[in-house]
Amino acid sequence: MRKTMWTLAVAAVALGGALAFTGGDAAAGGGGFAKKICGVYRITYSITGLGSFQGFLTLNEDGTTYATDWNDQGMPSAPALGGAKNGVNHGAWNQTGKKSLDGFLVCFVYSAAGDPVGVQVTQAVGTTEDYDTFSYTMSVKTYSLAQDFEDPAVTPAMGTLSATGAGHRLDL
Repeated sequence: MRKTMWTLAVAAVALGGALAFTGGDAAAGGGGFAKKICGVYRITYSITGLGSFQGFLTLNEDGTTYATDWNDQGMPSAPALGGAKNGVNHGAWNQTGKKSLDGFLVCFVYSAAGDPVGVQVTQAVGTTEDYDTFSYTMSVKTYSLAQDFEDPAVTPAMGTLSATGAGHRLDL
């Protein structure tokens, strides 16, 4: 089974980003789940030790996702990263149960001066009761550019954060 995480997290933080659900009906065996859960969500997440953040998460029917949060627009990031900011998060989501998903997001992390300094990987797991709202937990790992972030044996040089959050579908 391919390793994916939920991207809603907008977790981004070290800030970066977002959370992503992983999947789609094809990956989930059908049943219309992707059609029910796909859309644009306004999310709020809390990162242990850093506070609460808001963002937007898009879940596409084909299992791809992307997310952005107010850190992408210039809000200072985790002090431990010296004011670093993250870029837009890209990822994948997958249905893991009748009303549950998991997923991942990846993005670049930039120094306060705008130079790329790392890669952030957000892994998330979430549940929904009504397909219009959901809750999730996330792990946000930030790697230096020199590290192989795809190797699970590599310890993130720039830290790991935990987050929880919730979101609701936008219907404008």
